Amino acid sequence: PACDAPRGTPDDIAADFREAKSCLFHKNIKAACILARSALETTAVRQGAVKGGLRDKIRFMAQEHIITPALEEWAEEIKNIGNDAAHAAERRSDLTLEDARDAINFLEMLLTYLYSLPEMIAERRGRGNV
Repeated sequence: PACDAPRGTPDDIAADFREAKSCLFHKNIKAACILARSALETTAVRQGAVKGGLRDKIRFMAQEHIITPALEEWAEEIKNIGNDAAHAAERRSDLTLEDARDAINFLEMLLTYLYSLPEMIAERRGRGNV
């Protein structure tokens, strides 16, 4: 399966992304969801969100306009799915392959927005066409 992280994604985040996709391919739903959440948290910290829990970090990224309101909602979904997987006894224990796929797809869009798009814009400008 294609497991590459979006271009420009830092190595530590890309490693979690690739492992999450591999877990998804092998239908290891819980692991895929937890790894997607882990990649999200590392992403938030790399964006300067270092205080509080993951919800606080997501809120920081939104308040600082690092992510859009739609991406904030997506980040919340990744967090919630990952939490459900990590705390199945207290939360949903019926996570599906679709839940894992959603978490990874949402994460991929977030990583594309934060890392790939700025790199693509910089390349474009570097060609002198803008």
